[in-house]
Amino acid sequence: MTNEDDSYPEYPWKYTYTFSHDGDGAALSHLVIEVSDNFTTDDIAGLTGMGLDSIKLHKTGSGNPNMPENFYGIKFNPVGDGQTSLTWSFYSNRVPVWGDFFAKDGKTGGVNNVAYNYNNTDGVETGFLDPNGNNDVRDDPDPTAPPSSGSVDYHILRPDTQQLLDGSLRIIKFRDDDRDGQENYGVEPRLEGWMFLVEGPDNYSETWTTDADGVAERTDLAPGEYTVTEINLPDGWVLTTDNGLVRVVTAGGVTEAYFGNIPEPGTLLVLAAGGGLALLRRRRGYGVRRP
Repeated sequence: MTNEDDSYPEYPWKYTYTFSHDGDGAALSHLVIEVSDNFTTDDIAGLTGMGLDSIKLHKTGSGNPNMPENFYGIKFNPVGDGQTSLTWSFYSNRVPVWGDFFAKDGKTGGVNNVAYNYNNTDGVETGFLDPNGNNDVRDDPDPTAPPSSGSVDYHILRPDTQQLLDGSLRIIKFRDDDRDGQENYGVEPRLEGWMFLVEGPDNYSETWTTDADGVAERTDLAPGEYTVTEINLPDGWVLTTDNGLVRVVTAGGVTEAYFGNIPEPGTLLVLAAGGGLALLRRRRGYGVRRP
């Protein structure tokens, strides 16, 4: 599992699994990985290496013989016949926690061959268990340890109930006096009342306006890719930075977009006459103090 692959910004956790066995001719029929019971197809993207069969409550029985107890999960099918070793990946917007898996072959030779996470050392059982012996009551204890590489008590990492955290996007608007496209903080004034069109996932589209500190910010955005475009540019002003900036908002993170503007030379002459400087002073307290 990794959160460093940004192929799907709205699904920041990439889960990769490998399953293999040495059984002669016992090709995999299907494999189920535990997920929470509110997990849907909207919570998974970019599946490769396996086919997605269903996301539901999977029950013990002829389809899942010897499975310790019923559990909710993603059922994967091999994309080809006769496979005994597979690696597959998918992306999810659900954070990783420890859980279980169950796999079954195609009943080679009339015998069901199954595999699931389990261990018994000196009579101490760990892994996928059914403590009360009732398949219908989910009481298998899963570890609560933080996610890590490998396994904890013979469990695997799987997507959890918790959905993606919101992210923040902050727009900073400044007067780029030296025209270098970079804010000289504390020297170049920030500008109030400038408007931006922000577009992002799920048809998000809103107009933001900078406040008295020259900032427009939202802290409750869905993670993903956003495009920020300065609109309603006042006459006589030009951008010193690119417009239509693309920024990726991450879960729990703060992403910034800087926009610099400067009056055109003709506008500077008007400002020097006084009126424009008075406007700037009223809006931000910057400018030349009148004698």
